[in-house]
Amino acid sequence: MKEQYYFELNRRQQIEGAVTLPIAVLTGLTGVAFSFVKLFAYSSGYLTYIFLVCVLAAFLALIAAFYYIVRVMHRYKYLVLPSCNDLLAYSTNNKAYYRALNRSESEAEKEFEDELERSYAEAASVNMENNISRAAFLYRANIGLVLGVIFMALSAVPFTVSEARRPRDVQRIETVNFTQTEKPPGGNMSEDQPKVPQQPTKPAEPTKKPQFPPNVVTRQGDQPKEK
Repeated sequence: MKEQYYFELNRRQQIEGAVTLPIAVLTGLTGVAFSFVKLFAYSSGYLTYIFLVCVLAAFLALIAAFYYIVRVMHRYKYLVLPSCNDLLAYSTNNKAYYRALNRSESEAEKEFEDELERSYAEAASVNMENNISRAAFLYRANIGLVLGVIFMALSAVPFTVSEARRPRDVQRIETVNFTQTEKPPGGNMSEDQPKVPQQPTKPAEPTKKPQFPPNVVTRQGDQPKEK
């Protein structure tokens, strides 16, 4: 029971860590899809219809992936054992209770072990059900992302063909030559204005005595800040 309990807790952390990649992929694919929709040269030809069908299918797949990712991140209720202080207090009070009944402390210890085993079993069962549900939702989210990638790749074909057929704007470049006696519009600011000699700057003097940096208060699980 104890091993299963800690196994499900570790599995919970693995599932939560595995959601990071699908979120990043979903964000990137959504940005690419919106860029395609914005930049595509729409017309009444068959390329537009093919593009719209592929993009629509991609959006549906990404929406499904987003829904299942939300289900994975939903606040599930996991069970954990009571704190060590609570367990110790219960063990002490239970032994005192057995002594008051003129019964041996071994019976109290046996009861404590049985209750602890029951707590392990109850928590492991609930946590296992949660992990199974979250793993299933994560799998469906990954399937949605794979379909999104496939349909985005298909939509890239008509998008590339449309971009290749788009007429390019011809830019006209005009060169202007100035004679030696003629100055460009605006003149030369460096010649019109007299140069002012730069004064040497003095380092700023501190107004207060610097204080030694205080200790950083951190909690378990906090990440060190990058400097």
